[in-house]
Amino acid sequence: KVDITQKSNHKIRKTVISKLINSGQMSIIDIRDFAGHKDEHTTLKFYGRNIRDAKEAACIADDVLGSKIAN
Repeated sequence: KVDITQKSNHKIRKTVISKLINSGQMSIIDIRDFAGHKDEHTTLKFYGRNIRDAKEAACIADDVLGSKIAN
């Protein structure tokens, strides 16, 4: 038996995180923290396919990798 409430909560979570990514108003690091992920790659793996276009995805990946290399 599927818990409808649990499934609905997950759908809301996915929608909110996807909209945050698409809005471009928060950094992927802030979205990662909001999502409770330890690594921004996890956030991008599960929600990144909803990014508007491949160029934006590449820019985000560059930001993530650049910050990892710089630290």
